[in-house]
Amino acid sequence: MTNRTHTLNRFGHAGPGTYAAGGPPMRQRRAFTLVELLVVIGIIAVLIGVLLPALAKARRQSQMVSCSSSQRQLVMALLMYCQDNKYYFPGGSGNYRWRADDGSPQTATFFAMGGHYDPSAFNPYACNSDDQAGPTYLTKYVKGSQRIPACPAEDNLKRIGTWWPNNFWTGYWYPLSLMYTPRQIWLGLVNGGTVQTPQKLTAVRYPVQKVVIIDRKTWHNNKFIIDTNLAPDMQAGTNNPKSKQVYVVAGFADGHVDWRSTYEMYDSDVNWTGRGTPLGPRGIEAGVQAKDFK
Repeated sequence: MTNRTHTLNRFGHAGPGTYAAGGPPMRQRRAFTLVELLVVIGIIAVLIGVLLPALAKARRQSQMVSCSSSQRQLVMALLMYCQDNKYYFPGGSGNYRWRADDGSPQTATFFAMGGHYDPSAFNPYACNSDDQAGPTYLTKYVKGSQRIPACPAEDNLKRIGTWWPNNFWTGYWYPLSLMYTPRQIWLGLVNGGTVQTPQKLTAVRYPVQKVVIIDRKTWHNNKFIIDTNLAPDMQAGTNNPKSKQVYVVAGFADGHVDWRSTYEMYDSDVNWTGRGTPLGPRGIEAGVQAKDFK
């Protein structure tokens, strides 16, 4: 039997057309064709298109769970504050220190409000621990993470100075109906010049329906963002805020926290504080006069 000689290339392998002694011929490797590469790329693109929406939905649901946990802690802190203060909600006029936008402390000034509706440090949910920036209502009841006052879907919170919109201290609204009388709200007297009259937890007519904390905006949706304190007809640039697909997280006076769609909650009550009377003259927080408080 004749043995064929074979040559080895510089890598120690048999060259083209040769085979090792006593072995089968070695097959040559073939590269992918352009069509095959395009097919693989197309399959990957389809998989990405299928997975990304599912991942985004899972991420939003995870954020809502985290937001619910934060609101639950804040609601518990609010209820403990009420128990320690004759069941009055935070708020009221007084002399308070505050910080300028550059963070410099200012002298104490009389404010007609001590619990603010916007995200400033006067908002009890800011968990303000800086006595130079306003009242520290819930500080001793909330310890630990600085992210508690923030919805995890909102990533632009800052802690410099006192006032919104230049500085954000919390992503949650503190309802006007907790610190103004129903008549003040009905007449639209909820500006900084009206002395606040904090309401009592024990006077809430339907605690299971009474919202005491809510997302400042609909952060948990990828379609559009709306302010939760505005009536549907005041939402500029939105198609229909009464959507079953737009959710916010809200906490109630009985201590529970739940997800609510704007379709369910936007009724005659702008800030979701209980359904009752139609909109007042100023269109602000309707429903509070007839149903919210005893």
